[in-house]
Amino acid sequence: MIQSLESIAFELEEYKYIKRHFSKLALTILKYFRDNSDKVRLTAIGSMYNLLNKYSQSGLNIFMQTFEAVSTLISDNSGQIRQAATFLNQTLKTLINDAVFDQIPFDLRGFI
Repeated sequence: MIQSLESIAFELEEYKYIKRHFSKLALTILKYFRDNSDKVRLTAIGSMYNLLNKYSQSGLNIFMQTFEAVSTLISDNSGQIRQAATFLNQTLKTLINDAVFDQIPFDLRGFI
């Protein structure tokens, strides 16, 4: 299911609909961050990582939700989940740095 959502996002880019649907797809994937299964959580983290790397500007629209979700996973019992969450956290840091550097509109004050 999660990888299907990721695939849909990549297909939508081809039709230029990704900006309209990115938030819905990404927020659905974020729901799986709370799943009981390590495998499901790990897949969800990987999918978010891929989406944010490909659609970084769209990722700014759901930055706070993603940040909150990642912050809970960094203290997960599973070492694999913690490590994957740390990589996703690095991606979020890069997203913010790039937005500030490239002067992409972003509510930085709202984040702080």
